[in-house]
Amino acid sequence: MKNELMTIDEAIQHCKDVITKVGCNECGMQHRQLIEWLEELKSYREREVNK
Repeated sequence: MKNELMTIDEAIQHCKDVITKVGCNECGMQHRQLIEWLEELKSYREREVNK
C-alpha cells in the first residue's frame, strides 16, 4: 500500500471509481457529494492561483 497523499484530481477519480462499483446506494450518493465538494475546492484553488 502506498503512503502518498492523493491530489484533488486523484480523489475525484477515486470517488468516481467507487460510484461505478457501488451504484446509487447511500455510499454512491455520498461519493457523488464528495465529488461536488472536491470540484468546488479545485475551482476555488485555481482561481486563487490565477489572481
